[in-house]
Amino acid sequence: MEVPVFDWNQGTIRQAEADYSRQVGELRRTELVLRQQLAQQYRNYLTAVQQVRNYEQVILPEAKLAYDLRLQSYEEDRAPWTDVLQAEQDYFTHRVEYIRTLIIWRESEVSIMGFLLHGGLSDPPDPTPPGHIDAVPQPR
Repeated sequence: MEVPVFDWNQGTIRQAEADYSRQVGELRRTELVLRQQLAQQYRNYLTAVQQVRNYEQVILPEAKLAYDLRLQSYEEDRAPWTDVLQAEQDYFTHRVEYIRTLIIWRESEVSIMGFLLHGGLSDPPDPTPPGHIDAVPQPR
């Protein structure tokens, strides 16, 4: 019968300490990743807000005015119909871009308000990292 008189289980204790420090580091890494994602989402949010305001205050009114002026010029026989169609196409293109920007703005806002909780249907990471203390057959 083997009696472990001098085995103070130092290897398992050191492995537990290493596992603890690795988990603390993983917690810090996760915190930094979330902070980086929040900064990126907030930057996207501010950019989208500025673009939406620019579309609402400048681009769309000017494109609508250009279309109306071309249509009026066509009705007065001063401009060809192709110019009217081009102005109308530009106006609708700007409206589509405005809607895309609104979608980006709202998605960023929802992501920020939801604390970046997205991708909830994806597989979670493995709960036990390789080299974990449970990998050793000797009990603590």
